[in-house]
Amino acid sequence: MNSLRKLTAPAFIAALAIAFSGCASMPAENPRLAQLDDKLKTAYGDKYVAEYGQGDLTKAGASLAAARVAWRAGREDETQHEIAMTENHLVLGGIHGEQERVKAETIALKDRLDQIRLASRDAALRDANEKVEIYKSDAVIASAAIQNAQAAAQTAEDKNRVDAVVATAAIQNAQAATQSAEDKIAAMKLQLSVYDLKVTALGATLVLHDVMFDTDSAQLRSGSVDRLEPLISYLRAAPGTTVRIEGHTDDTGSVQHNNELSLDRANAVKRALMVSSTVTNTIDTFGSGQSKPIATNATASGREQNRRVEITLQ
Repeated sequence: MNSLRKLTAPAFIAALAIAFSGCASMPAENPRLAQLDDKLKTAYGDKYVAEYGQGDLTKAGASLAAARVAWRAGREDETQHEIAMTENHLVLGGIHGEQERVKAETIALKDRLDQIRLASRDAALRDANEKVEIYKSDAVIASAAIQNAQAAAQTAEDKNRVDAVVATAAIQNAQAATQSAEDKIAAMKLQLSVYDLKVTALGATLVLHDVMFDTDSAQLRSGSVDRLEPLISYLRAAPGTTVRIEGHTDDTGSVQHNNELSLDRANAVKRALMVSSTVTNTIDTFGSGQSKPIATNATASGREQNRRVEITLQ
């Protein structure tokens, strides 16, 4: 401060001019550096790229900083080199992040498709068709995942052939999972096409209208056991399927009596399914009595429909 006081007015003005001329000589910001800075921020905003391309993003940040220093120092060749290195690191970070995104989507899709074990006849069962529509929606998701994987594979092929192989494998896994789900649906449709089926919150429910009981009886009518054979065959082939059997009655008799009777009816069907020692599925039985009618109890035909058993596959 004392030295400044000793300067004359012309000398002070000259010193300011020299200082401002030094600031004016600083080069303007390179627009490519600004663009790369935005790309780096965007990359860090993507959770997959930020996590799985972290090393590449760190290198990109270092190269970008070096490019900015070189630009300000007027070293054009070094600036262009560091810009190119920054772009390469950003591309590699994007590839690594996209690969992990595809893996995560493929795993989620496979888990979802593995849960699709339900099917129905093509023409007769609207509720089952709604379940198929849900599957179709999942297939659209699978197709989008495949397209994303294909785009990632193309980018990886240009930049890194090894990464392209990984992306292609993810595509094949997604396609295989989709085909497996389609096969499961087709098999269930074929094996259980003889039954009426509805989709509930519990699973796929077979409504066995022809497995009926006489009033106040837990004895299956003659011929009903034969109608269970397609279901028995399906359970043999799918031992991991859990079975829920729920018995129902009409409103003849007391509530307590009907609750006991409906459970007896559910157990009668369970015994019919388990008559073959090759059926090893877990089977639970419930009695709902007269609490869930599907027809009026005011007529004989309505009461006969209410004397039924519903079998849910889970």
